[in-house]
Amino acid sequence: MSSSDSVCPSCGATTSSSNRNYGSSQQQVSYVKSLSSGHRPVGAAALTGLAVIGAVNAFLSADAYTFIPGVGVLKQFASSFGALTSFMPYFLALVGILSLGAAYGFIKGNHWSWKVGMVTSVLEAITIITPNLLGLAIGVVSLYFLSTRSVKNWLRK
Repeated sequence: MSSSDSVCPSCGATTSSSNRNYGSSQQQVSYVKSLSSGHRPVGAAALTGLAVIGAVNAFLSADAYTFIPGVGVLKQFASSFGALTSFMPYFLALVGILSLGAAYGFIKGNHWSWKVGMVTSVLEAITIITPNLLGLAIGVVSLYFLSTRSVKNWLRK
């Protein structure tokens, strides 16, 4: 930085004073192109919250599906799907684990979390067969947020 350079008090950009054409002092501002990685979009924060809620919902559904005898209606509905009945608690636990991993990636801005989030959102939407309306809603809303431009840029997609 030369002696005629200074820093803009409002934005921190480097400015330089130079005498041009008419002898007047003009300031030239050097803008540095910055990545948007410093500012988390609202969609990424919303995705983090949705993923945590989806994980809690999946774990509670897996627990209720396995251990609470009053969930006979769920078992009766799922029994129409045959062999899926015995694997449903494990499937729900997998969805919960993937949701927690995606939530971590969303908040940190990791590039892999976009793919994990897409898979998790589809799996949460599929949990409607348990019947899990909250999981369906979380899956659909998460898919919407994952397709927005600001979230794709944040996750470096």
